[in-house]
Amino acid sequence: MKTAGERIRELRLQNRMTLDDVARQLGVGRQAIYKYEQGTVTNIPLENLEKMAEMFNTTPGYIAGWEDSNRNTVSSSESSPQTAEARIVSGAMDKLPQEQREQILNVVRAMLTQHPELFE
Repeated sequence: MKTAGERIRELRLQNRMTLDDVARQLGVGRQAIYKYEQGTVTNIPLENLEKMAEMFNTTPGYIAGWEDSNRNTVSSSESSPQTAEARIVSGAMDKLPQEQREQILNVVRAMLTQHPELFE
């Protein structure tokens, strides 16, 4: 059975994310993610497990090694650079002030209304 660190590394690479990408989204340093992956830190805070599970579309139990099945993982055809990029953008959006987030969302909404075929 794989360790939590091995699973984190595997999921990170499957999602084409760097240590910095994951660290940024969790609000921790790059070194913390490295230590998780290397097994230096084995007592990963539950909050970080939950955030990683959401980021990697799996469960905290799978990452921690409490479950063997990664039943919530997206299929390999859905795992793409765009998915990883969307996660990076989402993480960055969380750090912006509310007013700037709303401005960005308004621009995105305006662009999407120009392409209704995307939602058919």
